Amino acid sequence: MLPPVELPLFPSCYNCISWSADGDIAVAAGDHVHILTPKGSDQGVEGHKTSPVRWQFTRVKVNVFTNDEWPTIYPQKRADFSIGAEQSMSTVVGLSWSPPGIAKHRRCLLAVLTSNMLLSLYEPFGPQAKWTRVAVVNHALRDYLSDSAFDEGVRLRKARVRAFTWSPPLQVPDSGVPHAAATPEIRWGAGLIALANDDNDIVVIHIGYYKAVSTSSNYYSMGILSSTSLQEVDENFSKVQTESILYQTLKSHTRVSSLACGPWIHHSPAKSASAMLAVVYGSGLQTIRVNVSMSLGTSQDALRPSYKLEARTTEHRLNLENGNIHNYQFTGPLQWLHQEGMDPLHLAAGVFAGLLTFSMPKSVYDGSSVSNDGIEMRETPFVEKTNENTQVDGTNHWEPIGAMGSVVKDKASLPSIHLGTMGGYTFASTFGDVRNQDSSFTPFWTKQLDDFRERFDIDRDLGGLAIVRVRGLASYKGIIAVAFTMHPGDVIEYRTAAEERTTLVFASATPEDELEAQLVLPLPPSNLSPSNLRSKREPILRLVLDLGLDVEIADPWSQRLLYAAVCCTIVDSENEELLSLAHKALIRLATITGADLSEEISMCLQRNRDNIVKTKTIEQLEGPGGQFYEKCEMCNAGLTWYSPQEAQCASGHLFVRCALTFISIQDPGISKFCSSCGAEYIYEGLIKPATATDLGPLYQIVSDTFDTCVQCGGKFRD
Repeated sequence: MLPPVELPLFPSCYNCISWSADGDIAVAAGDHVHILTPKGSDQGVEGHKTSPVRWQFTRVKVNVFTNDEWPTIYPQKRADFSIGAEQSMSTVVGLSWSPPGIAKHRRCLLAVLTSNMLLSLYEPFGPQAKWTRVAVVNHALRDYLSDSAFDEGVRLRKARVRAFTWSPPLQVPDSGVPHAAATPEIRWGAGLIALANDDNDIVVIHIGYYKAVSTSSNYYSMGILSSTSLQEVDENFSKVQTESILYQTLKSHTRVSSLACGPWIHHSPAKSASAMLAVVYGSGLQTIRVNVSMSLGTSQDALRPSYKLEARTTEHRLNLENGNIHNYQFTGPLQWLHQEGMDPLHLAAGVFAGLLTFSMPKSVYDGSSVSNDGIEMRETPFVEKTNENTQVDGTNHWEPIGAMGSVVKDKASLPSIHLGTMGGYTFASTFGDVRNQDSSFTPFWTKQLDDFRERFDIDRDLGGLAIVRVRGLASYKGIIAVAFTMHPGDVIEYRTAAEERTTLVFASATPEDELEAQLVLPLPPSNLSPSNLRSKREPILRLVLDLGLDVEIADPWSQRLLYAAVCCTIVDSENEELLSLAHKALIRLATITGADLSEEISMCLQRNRDNIVKTKTIEQLEGPGGQFYEKCEMCNAGLTWYSPQEAQCASGHLFVRCALTFISIQDPGISKFCSSCGAEYIYEGLIKPATATDLGPLYQIVSDTFDTCVQCGGKFRD
């Protein structure tokens, strides 16, 4: 089991912890975010593909903004001006990781909401992995409202963010274009984020990453797909007279406090999809259905198709078969529970001193059913059973839910929900295809919390009155991380900042999986033999050679890539089909450029060939083909092609070759590395225009198609 981690901080919000699909943990603490990045052992055990996790700690200050990021706002009307946001310390009030594939190197983006109502996006930058703010989502709202007829005060409210949630990745259909690149939207899905502004509008934004030759924060495009205003529900204040000043004040100060997005359901013929947003608006629960249509954009490059997304939001009413939803005071948080092929889908919503779970048929969820009936509701009050010998039925827990999250171990397992309150009450339940089935149980991590509470109680002689406050909960591959703090329960608590402590414990979802709850990271593969590496290179060579016969290769980078793929095939491959493709590609390359490639063409036809492409002469390097022949930038001598992993010139200068393009890497600072096996690649985002022209369609298609390590599948790092 992973050992506990103690952090010198106090959380600044509920659900203070988030665990990304890349294994990074983010913890909200005042005006900082603490990021725990897993790292493997320095020395791996031979024969083992995994290593125990250790953590690298990073502290990111998130309350420092430039005037461009957060412009000065002068006093407005009382209904529009938020003096609390303007004078706040910009502490963290919410954070969440995006699905993988949205950030640079197809990693996860960290979204942080601060108390000044700015939603910022963070990612690591540079070899030292310095976490940097790369975008402010409020700017998209501000630009969207720039030409509107609203006055300045209304635009100010609409540009502030109250709550947000990432949607699951939206998979777009295949373009159907031959040899087209597997764009990020196809491989990873489109990244959508839903947010609620200070004017109670629900806004859906498409966030896309594009590669730019720059070190500025202008990496991300943000396009608003839809915006809808929530309708006020009078039942929330049914006990207040509608003519009273109190009623008008309550309605004017009603805000959205929680958001959650359900899974995407694709409709035939896979050109549209729908999902449902659950919203805690005031003390009531509302649901909104989001319908997104997907179509090919008007990009001029047919081999790198772009997709145009259009969204439409409609309000959905929860028609229950039993119970009345307006009898409950919703406090949040919200959590959808689903698994592929599951019917019905489930929604968990926190209410005052309890939990409500809704079972919704799939036909109602995606809108295919005309009727909205068939939704069942079940209430679970937070009551802790006492001793059977006493006359008291149980102890009610009135504290709010401090942490709640869903846990899915794998595709074959059922999703479960785990939660903890600010008073130390814990609860867990598994959800499946059977409605209203009582499958609740005590979370396995409760025992760890009790052990820490007892130790805290004994050390401070509190007589059993110590309190555990569960502050955050997140899961990763079936492992649960729980953040909690310890407090005395019988006296007024006083402590200095130096005494603040938050403990993270790790546990399996169920006691049966205790032995399997070992978070591990991939070590550099130990079976990368020449034959295995050769098989991993074949898909790259096949794609490049096929494209070299069909697409335009007039630019120098495409010619360099095609020539490198041909040489790699001659030197390393024994596949007759690839050699035949290389022969045809050489003939086309020689025809287009006028270069003398007779030696390489003859080597493609030889069965017992010498697997070395000899160094080119000075006349050849300066004549036709000099733009794609490789030469040493130190001495201008030609490079010998004898290995797909390294290159050497006649003077002895040795260079490593890119593991994807097989081009020698000679310039410092233009590489990216696999975070698992350490393989080196040319990072196209760092190639400067002063030293290279446009990378060309062939290079861009290959880099987009193989956007993870071709040797081990790991993510890249700078």
